[in-house]
Amino acid sequence: MPTKSLSIDDAWSEVLTAYRIIEAVDKFGMFDIKASELIQYKEPRLMCKLDHIEKIPPSLNDQEFTVLAIRNSVYRIARTYPYIEIDNSQYPKRLPDKVFELPRHLTTLPINNITSEAMALDVAFACGMIEEITDDKTTLTIRGRRRATRFDFSLIDRNHQIVSYPIDGVQIEVDGGYEGHQKICLIETKMGLSSNMGIRQLLYPHLHFINVVADKPILSYYLCYEPVGLFHFLPFCYIDEHPYFDYEHYRLFQVRLPDFERNISKIIRSTKVDMYPTGCDNAPFPQANDFNKVLTLIYRLVDMGETQLPNLFIDESLDPRQHNYYIAAARWLGLAEQPRKGFYQPTSLAKELTKVPEVERLTKLAQIFYSNPLVHTFLETDEPVISDRLRAMVGLETDSTFDRRLGTVLNWKRYFNEKLDLDKRLNKM
Repeated sequence: MPTKSLSIDDAWSEVLTAYRIIEAVDKFGMFDIKASELIQYKEPRLMCKLDHIEKIPPSLNDQEFTVLAIRNSVYRIARTYPYIEIDNSQYPKRLPDKVFELPRHLTTLPINNITSEAMALDVAFACGMIEEITDDKTTLTIRGRRRATRFDFSLIDRNHQIVSYPIDGVQIEVDGGYEGHQKICLIETKMGLSSNMGIRQLLYPHLHFINVVADKPILSYYLCYEPVGLFHFLPFCYIDEHPYFDYEHYRLFQVRLPDFERNISKIIRSTKVDMYPTGCDNAPFPQANDFNKVLTLIYRLVDMGETQLPNLFIDESLDPRQHNYYIAAARWLGLAEQPRKGFYQPTSLAKELTKVPEVERLTKLAQIFYSNPLVHTFLETDEPVISDRLRAMVGLETDSTFDRRLGTVLNWKRYFNEKLDLDKRLNKM
């Protein structure tokens, strides 16, 4: 067990000094450290789980250091960039390439209430999306963790030097692997869209199964699920030691959801000021532009129950400063509360909303959103006249703070409009 109680950043700062890592990387281009050496400072799993750029602590970032596992309990520190950018602007604003339906005999898959990566992947498979992208009849044969076989790859460091990564026995995890007659498809699944991810999540399983399977090509995909019923399939490729996403062959699918009979636009436009409480748990007006991340936070909070803040964002591409913004947004909506310092738990409303269909959930959240006196002025326009009195009422007297918060209002408004309108349009196809 760690002998000290340190933050991840402070732990790395002490490790860099104790093992003279800066001098070693300057001289040799890399430094290997064991988990048994890190454990003196903090749990190695927490120190080395840097799956997104935003997770790199300042003490490492200041030196342009990144960390990758190369063997079981051994990590290589170097000035490489083991991340792959996800250009969300490449996702075209279009109707899906194909709309799928769940086979009628399946009654236990919640296609109208997908709240986890596993649910999204199971729905995609059951509806035939995996066979569509592989053009092959497939069977689920791979899921969960295992140890990687021996393989090697290289990255170029900040000084344009080659740094090798000899991988052997590292733990890998596959969300879903599907074998067909002609090929094998590996899928990494995510709720919502991210801006980047560590190559380990896709590259390690990809190279492992290339070694294991000699007679079938390996296809790898990054699957992002978005409400309401949208499945983004982005191919991952590794050619000539270059990992990249193939946007040219990106596919967007939709699962047809059960009809939501009520008039959504009428429901939202009938929302009155203060119909539902906002600013709950003494939370400030929100500054959290990505509403998908708010939803994912709520799903995780309901699943975990009372937990500490870092646990809620361990798989999200957000820096620690943004953690506070997003949990505050959830509190403002009345979906999270703080029972004691450093801990958060879901409210009864959050638990209730995760049990209802997605469209109904988003409709209710839009009503809560527009119940706020300031937000309500945006119901019919993007440029309302907002009085000083109204600004003071919601605690936004400072101009810089006010402008940032209005950015969140407009982003959330666009999100609700897009998701709810899209659902209505596609259910008529």
